[in-house]
Amino acid sequence: METNIKVALVDDHKLMRRGIAELIQHFEGFTIVFEANNGVDLKKTLHSLEKEQLPDIILMDIEMPEINGYEATKWLKGIIPDKPKELYKHKETYKDIHIAGLSMNNKEFSIIEMLKSGATGYIFKDAEPNELLEGLKDMAHKGYYYSQDANKIVLKNLNTLKFHPKEQEITFLKWACTELTYKEIADKMCLSKRRIDGIREVLFDKLNVKNRVGLVIYAIERDIYKVHH
Repeated sequence: METNIKVALVDDHKLMRRGIAELIQHFEGFTIVFEANNGVDLKKTLHSLEKEQLPDIILMDIEMPEINGYEATKWLKGIIPDKPKELYKHKETYKDIHIAGLSMNNKEFSIIEMLKSGATGYIFKDAEPNELLEGLKDMAHKGYYYSQDANKIVLKNLNTLKFHPKEQEITFLKWACTELTYKEIADKMCLSKRRIDGIREVLFDKLNVKNRVGLVIYAIERDIYKVHH
């Protein structure tokens, strides 16, 4: 490789992070520019860097305290705005940084949600060193990488990946998690039963689910409906 690709690691598991960092440092053409414990730590570190010091690739753990991988990725991509006083134009400042999810989690929801948040890659922590190297090379030169297992999940969920529920659909999903009948939901939303049936059928199709249970699982997994213990 002609240039040194700068990599940052965001992971609250310090031993795991150190091991991955040392591995990457031994890859020709790659260097670790910084490590962060979570999204809060990542923000502080990035804010302190000049543009030429920014990483080319960020390997982002998902389950972290304070600011998790989904939120940190959305922040980087400008989907979640920064505090007004900080006035960072994320879409411009960080637009060239490629983000790959780095996780032990192989659940479909985690992979799809990470990609919807703005990541263009997904690497499993238990990957072989040569697979990690291949992933980093693809992220650097193509801008994306999915392991074989992640790739299958992405292809299977293309409809879901592109789907962002509208406000009315989100409201319907919240009511669908209650014991109300569809007719009662229609009354609550001041819509006709026919319109509610239409919203339900669109969601069935877009989310690739067959019944109300599927809608409820989708709503709970995405925090549209919060279960109170």
